[in-house]
Amino acid sequence: MFIADPEAAFEDVLVALAQSRSGVLEKYTRFAAPTVCWSPAVEAVPIPALRNGLARWHALRGDRQIPDWHDFRSEEFGMIVSRSSVVDPIPGTTDLRYRIFGSRIAESVGRDWEGATIGDIARAEHRLGPVMIRAVYILAHERKVPVYTRHSRARGRYVDEWHRIVLPFRTPESSGIRFLAAAEVVERDANVGHQAIHN
Repeated sequence: MFIADPEAAFEDVLVALAQSRSGVLEKYTRFAAPTVCWSPAVEAVPIPALRNGLARWHALRGDRQIPDWHDFRSEEFGMIVSRSSVVDPIPGTTDLRYRIFGSRIAESVGRDWEGATIGDIARAEHRLGPVMIRAVYILAHERKVPVYTRHSRARGRYVDEWHRIVLPFRTPESSGIRFLAAAEVVERDANVGHQAIHN
């Protein structure tokens, strides 16, 4: 569904998610309202690669609120690395920038958004996905907790179901936080109900 004013939609979605009213998001999509789950249990994440990434994040965290970015080792996060992006908040704003845009994600969306802000993407695409995830990052920055999200996106005769896990890490930069965000796209054929995970 086309969103004429992504900035106004972002403010609306941010308030709705802050108040745990994700049903409000239905007006921005022709699909079911997205799922947003704060501090999900590992076993509640339905995609194995994302579930393993969340488990590894908890192992790194130990007894701290969130782990330090210098503890991150890509080889320890296995399969999710190529489908992961590194996202930094922009101090003094409610926007974030993609420091790294995952190669598999770029293949799925047809463009590499490395260096772009999420606001840039929302203004270019005028759809719910980047509007919602920008609000999720802002709230995850405040709460310093991991988040699991799921939303649907039409693509021709297919419906792509996007599953994402957002993992916060502490950094010495002025924002104090950096996100590793891994996504898995489950493709559904709207005509025959076929489903396949993009690997």
